[in-house]
Amino acid sequence: MFTYKGLLKCANCKASIIGEDRFRQRLNKEPKYHIYYHCTRQIDHNCKEPYISEEELERSLLKLINFMYIAHPQELVLTDKIQKGLEEFKRMREALFLQQDINPNSKVWDIRDYSKYILANKNAEEKRELFNLFQFPLFIQNSTITSLRAH
Repeated sequence: MFTYKGLLKCANCKASIIGEDRFRQRLNKEPKYHIYYHCTRQIDHNCKEPYISEEELERSLLKLINFMYIAHPQELVLTDKIQKGLEEFKRMREALFLQQDINPNSKVWDIRDYSKYILANKNAEEKRELFNLFQFPLFIQNSTITSLRAH
């Protein structure tokens, strides 16, 4: 399964973005497994939108969340699932800090920290839920996630 299948469109031609997996050959090493996302080219067979690796896509998602948190925090939607996840993250974070004799309130945290945690540690369903922070369509443009309205 491709985690981000069906969540994004191509900014150039508005076709769907799909996932594809590959083993990349490396000199003198074992092949490395990668997941890439790209335009289906169903609308424009000559669409020039480049492929984006899953790692790059997740970094781009974090950048968009950061931008929206700073510039338009009122537009980030905390769904019930995200709210529940935030509460669980807060409890876990506090327990870890207390084990290390650190006051949990001494370090500020927000949805950006939670998003990093989700992308690094959780399953596909929880990663997909992060896209529900946005109530507008998201696109891939020049290997970057954009709303086509946020900039």
